[in-house]
Order: sequence, then structure tokens, then C-alpha cells
Amino acid sequence: MVKILSALRSPAGTYGGPFRDVPPAHLLAEVYKTTVEKSGIDPSNFFEALAGWGIQTSEAPNIARVSWLLAGFPIEVPAMTFQGKNEGGIWALLDGIRKVKFEGKPVLVGAVDVPSTSPYLLKTVRFGVRGGHTVSHDPVEEFLANYAEWNEYLARDFNREDLDDYAVRSNRKAFTAQRQGKLKEQTVIIRFKKKIPGGETEEVVSEDRTIDPALSPSRAQKAETIFPDGKLTKFTLAQKADGAAALVLSTDGGIAGILSYSFSAGRPEDVFEIADRVVDDALKKAGNPNISLVEVEDHSSAIGLWAERKFGKDKVNIYGGLLAYGYTLSASPMMGLVRLIYGLREMGGYGLLVAFGVEGEVFAFVIGSTL
Repeated sequence: MVKILSALRSPAGTYGGPFRDVPPAHLLAEVYKTTVEKSGIDPSNFFEALAGWGIQTSEAPNIARVSWLLAGFPIEVPAMTFQGKNEGGIWALLDGIRKVKFEGKPVLVGAVDVPSTSPYLLKTVRFGVRGGHTVSHDPVEEFLANYAEWNEYLARDFNREDLDDYAVRSNRKAFTAQRQGKLKEQTVIIRFKKKIPGGETEEVVSEDRTIDPALSPSRAQKAETIFPDGKLTKFTLAQKADGAAALVLSTDGGIAGILSYSFSAGRPEDVFEIADRVVDDALKKAGNPNISLVEVEDHSSAIGLWAERKFGKDKVNIYGGLLAYGYTLSASPMMGLVRLIYGLREMGGYGLLVAFGVEGEVFAFVIGSTL
């Protein structure tokens, strides 16, 4: 069994919020550094560092390598980055699991996305612009347009009241966990220099900035739908956010173990049927343990309600989901996995992570608490 020695995440930052001037490589480096320190493993003993990154730029194309070095770790350890606006972190995790099994050495796995720093694209200027003008493209918004349409399709069989209620409950669970200090141990405090008139100051981000404790049923019901005659609103569709996560995989010790995984793909509109098969397969591989907690990547209330119907309300996203923490693209599944691990540390037993790709991919991981 592959063990998880340590698992941490950054606070979730609102779009255009605290991390708007923080390069993604620096944010991931902070999480890398603290996660490795907490594992107790000498950085020189790692086989490799991996990362998922959705909105890649030329500043740090292999962000795993850049973040590893920014963390002050040995130059001799190689690194690899997986691109995927939603699945990059998951592909890095799968690769890390396989390498630990075959190499028998620790692997650092992370994921990051900071949409707030994503550049605009000028697609037609390489060989000159006729007429003196061109059109800029926002790659994040282009992706999220398809994301919204897909989630709206998934919401077709759910009523508006239930969708709103799920969003309210998600934020309340997250706020309660935050107030009770249950998110503190899993969160890396991020410090960075921020320019101000006449100099600079140190900015400290120690907790999630995305949670909306004031979201009430009446406020949710009054929100306009994203599409005419649609059901989803800005509250029931996870909004883009900034964040990073990392974990150390090894063969010994640890705070949790990865019992099994499964993944498959199909038409995006069939993801619930695909998820049923993938979950059943992952559970079968793990020996069909009794699952006590489920962390589902609930891009919208529709996915969350599907999970509650399948597993039960009390088991799903006990600390809240993406409607409270935001959609951090490639980092979302990894940040969810960190929340699941700490939920298992509190509750014990076995957990299930279910992640959804917008292109019709579904992933499931069975996690066991080692406490």
C-alpha cells in the first residue's frame, strides 16, 4: 500500500484576492516546503517531485521543478509537471503512486492554479496585426464557459430549491469547521511581500478567504441564473479561486494509505453513470470497505446532490466543498484530498475521493486512515 506521510494545502483565495500578485510557482513552493518538512523525509531522499498545473505560462513551464528549487531543495532531484485544467493534479497523483510502488522511494506530489495571475492571450499577433487591432482571449473564461454549460446540463434533474440548499449547507459546514479550528492543521500559512505606496509590507494569509457564512436560503433564491431558463447561479456553480496542495507519498508510516484507485471516461453528459462504475470498481479493488467519509469534487450543487443521494448527506464533504472553497482548477481534487485525509484523522475509518473532469473523466480513490 502507498502511504501518505503528510498532506497540506494553502488557504483558498478568492479570484483577484490575496494571491493576485503571487506567482503560482511561489505559492506551490511554500506548500511544498512545509509538506516536506512535516513528512520528516530528507529532501535529498526523494525520487521525484510532481505537480499538476492547469493554466500554464512560460514563466515556469515545469512548475514542479521551479517550485522544488524555490523551496530550497536539492538540485539533483528531478521533477515533472502535468498539464490539465482540472485533472493535472490527479494525473500527478496517479504517477506518484506508481513510482512509489516501483521505485520504493518517497515522491512529492502537488498541484497549483492561480487564475488571478493567468495572462490574456493574443492569438493573431505573431506575424503582425492588420488594421491595427486584435482581440485578446482569456483562457480561464474560455474554459469556464464550457464548464458552466456542462454543470447546467447535470443540474437538469434537480430542482432549484435543492440546488440552493446544497450551496448554503456547503458554506455553513466550511464556516463551522473554520470557526472550530478543524481546518487550521491542514492549512499552510502563506507569507509574501506586497508592494504599497512608499514601500512594501508583508501579507499573511492563514485561512480560507472564499467561504461565505452569510449565504442564506433567501439570498441564494434571489440570485439570477447563469443561463436564461437555467437553474445554476453564482452560488450553486463553484467560482474560480486560487490555491495549492501537496502530499508526500512513501511505502512506510504515514497518516493515511491509498488502498485503491480507478478511473474511466465517456461523454461528459454521462459522468454520473461513469462515476457509478468507477466508484464500484475502486471499492471492489479495496475489498469493499465500509466508507465513512466521501470527498466529492462538487463543481456544482448538482454533483453534490448526486453524491448525497448515493452515499448519504452525513458522509459527503463534511468540511464543505467547492461551493465554499472555490474551484482552483487543477488543484481542486488535491485540496479536496487533503480535507478528506484530515476528516479521516478526526473520524477514522475509510474515505472515498471522487473527482470529475469536465471532458468526461471520473477518478475515484479509496483512502484508509492509519490511526
